[in-house]
Amino acid sequence: MFKELLDHFRPKTGEKSSIEDSDESAKAAPDSSSLNTDRIKAVISELNNSDALFKESGFMMEKLDVTVGAESKVIPHFKHYHSVTDEEQIAILSRIADNSIIKFVLMSLFRSVKMSSLFDNTEMYFHQVAIDISTSPVVTTTFKREHSSKDTYSVTKH
Repeated sequence: MFKELLDHFRPKTGEKSSIEDSDESAKAAPDSSSLNTDRIKAVISELNNSDALFKESGFMMEKLDVTVGAESKVIPHFKHYHSVTDEEQIAILSRIADNSIIKFVLMSLFRSVKMSSLFDNTEMYFHQVAIDISTSPVVTTTFKREHSSKDTYSVTKH
């Protein structure tokens, strides 16, 4: 899965990217063309076209960060609104088997929701998931502490 995702971002000119295994690539500076403008547009388009699928899966893409530079990346931020069963997850993933980016995003979202059980019986709750789509993908799940406005006021009043 990750190899397919990384292959999607590799330069298609025949040049080796900085993520390939070779002595030359270890010495070379990171390849700034690893996520060029056309690929960024394609990823954004895929994310936008998958909005109904995200909603069916219990998520809404609330924000999208796009970073262009030496390490370009697209970072969608998702909120979770309702859960789907394991069977529904499998069915949704099977329908998009040919789209490695959206499959990676959905699998990351489903796994992040399962992590929320680690915070049962605590004041922390599942807040959002941010998925860094780049040559080195990263998934960040955010949990927040529940508190009342009275508690916040007491803490900030000095």
